[in-house]
Amino acid sequence: MAEFPLMPNLSKILLVAASLQCSDEVLSIVSMLSVNHIFVRPKTQKKEADAAKRKFNDQFGDHLVIIN
Repeated sequence: MAEFPLMPNLSKILLVAASLQCSDEVLSIVSMLSVNHIFVRPKTQKKEADAAKRKFNDQFGDHLVIIN
């Protein structure tokens, strides 16, 4: 686990996921948890970026959009 450039709990999750045969799914989740900002908002295309981000919004929260 010390060789992974991640927090220890995230590297443990990756190692366990390999034995549970769900490493693709867990890798996506760990990747999202490892970065600060997942959306890029260029200064020259603010309106387009905001419109694209609105597609991911849900009145009950962002996680429900991914699940649905």
